[in-house]
Amino acid sequence: MARGKFEKLTFSDIQKTNWSIADLIRDKGNGKNEDTPNIVFPLLTLKRFLDLREEDKLKRIRNSIDYQIEDYDLNEYLEYYQTNDKRFRIRNKTPYGWYDVEWEDIIRFPENPDSLEIEYQLGAYDDEDREHRLSVKTTAKNKIEFLFAVIETFDSHIIKEMLKEYRFEQVFRKMLKPQDQEEALSIFSKCKYYLEYADEDVFGDAYMDITARFAASGGKKGGEFFTPTELTKAVTRMTAPVISEKGIYKIGDPTAGACTFMIYAAEYLKDNFGMKNEDLNYRVKFITQEKEKSSEIFGQLNLALHGFQNHHSYHANTITQWFKTDNNFSTGEDKAIGAWEGDIDLILANPPYGLNDYGIDYAETNKRDENRWQYGVPPKGEGEYAFLASIINLLKKDGRAAVILPLGTLFKDSTKNMRQKFIELGYVDAIVNMPSNMFLTTGIPVCVWFLRKGKTEEEIAKGVYFMDASECFEKEGKNNKFKGEKAENAIETFVARKEVEGFSKYVSLEDLKDNNFTLSVSRYVFSESDEEFIDIKELNNSIDQDYENLLNRSKKITNLF
Repeated sequence: MARGKFEKLTFSDIQKTNWSIADLIRDKGNGKNEDTPNIVFPLLTLKRFLDLREEDKLKRIRNSIDYQIEDYDLNEYLEYYQTNDKRFRIRNKTPYGWYDVEWEDIIRFPENPDSLEIEYQLGAYDDEDREHRLSVKTTAKNKIEFLFAVIETFDSHIIKEMLKEYRFEQVFRKMLKPQDQEEALSIFSKCKYYLEYADEDVFGDAYMDITARFAASGGKKGGEFFTPTELTKAVTRMTAPVISEKGIYKIGDPTAGACTFMIYAAEYLKDNFGMKNEDLNYRVKFITQEKEKSSEIFGQLNLALHGFQNHHSYHANTITQWFKTDNNFSTGEDKAIGAWEGDIDLILANPPYGLNDYGIDYAETNKRDENRWQYGVPPKGEGEYAFLASIINLLKKDGRAAVILPLGTLFKDSTKNMRQKFIELGYVDAIVNMPSNMFLTTGIPVCVWFLRKGKTEEEIAKGVYFMDASECFEKEGKNNKFKGEKAENAIETFVARKEVEGFSKYVSLEDLKDNNFTLSVSRYVFSESDEEFIDIKELNNSIDQDYENLLNRSKKITNLF
């Protein structure tokens, strides 16, 4: 099957496509900036879905048959595919010819103003394999109606939930004129979204970029901070997940967003343990929760398009809906992530920062009924500690976690009592300072709390491992990226738990106690050059002299007038 060759896609390429749609909505349509995600996300997903299906179809044909155009029967292949493919199977009642529909078939669809039933032959006239392509019967009047007819044949509750949540058809038709609707489809025809040409990272970054720039609930305004790809991958590597020989390994995220942590954890396991997707689906279970419905749907879609099916997803607020939610289309069970209390092997998370009211009234009301509040109820405005307590409670007796949080969580007096309990119980395993200015939506520096249950008394007494990786970055545009030689060295040093002067060290429980249980990395990790002696008397003399000079210059300027 000839489909042509395409260049490798970059984040910039996909970003330009997304912005072209945004320009259509603003300049030619009836929409505003916040309408952009409701059109861009569905179109991006539909294009990606159809292209992945097309790529998978072509690979299966070429890999399963001594590929020659004249030697294969696509009808026979698709009949086989219908019963064997688990990720993109179609309904048995749906003619399997619809599976053969590709994005370009939608673009080429002819006008049918009288809505007659026509038999539409798939494939362009100049396709060398057009005679082997299938045909579908439809009464669609135009390209847009045919697009929605194709969508109706999908057997994917995730995609349908996404289209419903974003009100795609309603917004698409309302915000764009018919000719501009067709132009929007054509814009996406310029690229192939095969895995061969576009890896998953660029789509995750494009999603974050669109949400941060356009969504009314995105970015700082919604209290959300999107985890950079390099940081997500690095933290995953630093936890170094290991699958046990028996049982199912459970990986969770109570503030999952687009499930990027789950994707990278799965990829890490595949790369380091020689696993395929089918092995992973048998031995690993993903347990996630997200309070924003649109993000939860996108996360499920992200996992599904990566082929990871063993997934329990919940739409609920982790703080205020601990055990129960009324909206869970993934499993159909009326429960939330709290039901997995004490049962998760590894948690990777980047909770929201700076929530003024994280749900303190709920916590106070339920502190006797929920074990996670045994460490205390965090003060108002300290929601990060509510997430820490929840994560600790979700872990197995030997479970581990990595949680990205702002630096203030390491030393604030208002959370000292809870921090002391976490330390004395041995839950705080390591603290790593990360570079500032890594996020799209904020320049604040962050740290990573590495948590671990099940330590021995000797391990608890040994204390906490500290690392200052704040200078381990490469500058790209306006942002710092946690990558390059310094970042690689930091990851390797952390995994080996090496102590390097001025960079990393263990601090005993006794020393932490002497320092009032602060976890500030700079308190314990510093180089000799940081300990510069300051002569207070000399400093004061210098300040007095500078002030006098400034006063004299001011008088001279005044005299000029």
